Amino acid sequence: MTVDIPAVAERINRLFDVAHLKEDPEQTAGHVARSISTILGQYIPASRIEELRGGGAATPPEPEMLVALEQHFDAPRTYLTEDGPHTAAVDFQLQVVIRARNAGVKRIEARHGKGPFRSAIAEIV
Repeated sequence: MTVDIPAVAERINRLFDVAHLKEDPEQTAGHVARSISTILGQYIPASRIEELRGGGAATPPEPEMLVALEQHFDAPRTYLTEDGPHTAAVDFQLQVVIRARNAGVKRIEARHGKGPFRSAIAEIV
């Protein structure tokens, strides 16, 4: 079984998308750049964040910057820095949260039952 793992740019965009309420806008690249600059202790321009989001950055993302982005968005460690089943699982969970938020879901309750929970959720999203 192959696991689809989105590109780093897509995962960065997913973090921007999940980190706001339905009625609020996404954080700006400038806001995130200021936060990343503080975390790293060096200036990071907003244009660098925009490059990373676009996926066409001339310079690949530095591992330290990816870790700082994970910290800023309070994302699970290694979501941006590793490719593997854990990354795919986290990405799936973020997609569920985003779609539920966008659909206006206020509360989710789950019961442990029989059958593949992931498949059932996949049909919804």
